[in-house]
Amino acid sequence: MTGNGALGRVYEPGELIVRQGDEGDCMFVIQDGEVEILVEEDGTEALLRVAGRNEILGEMAIFEHQPRSATVRAKSRARILTLDKGALVVGTIEALATEAAT
Repeated sequence: MTGNGALGRVYEPGELIVRQGDEGDCMFVIQDGEVEILVEEDGTEALLRVAGRNEILGEMAIFEHQPRSATVRAKSRARILTLDKGALVVGTIEALATEAAT
């Protein structure tokens, strides 16, 4: 992995990707590495699970416009692709057009 690339941003271990309670306006695809998914309650963090390569996180935030329900933090060096609703819609339309043309 290298620094910031065209296909995602690199997060170092311990670096915050998204915080519980933040506005949810995008989703994430883990391209490489691992992240921790944590929830905070009464000032204490609890690990829900570890997510890794090819997993998608935060997709419901795009459609439901809800605050983030968990914090996501890099467990190891991780490359994360961020997609907002616009990118998702454009990609879906392009995929449908390609499928219809074949």
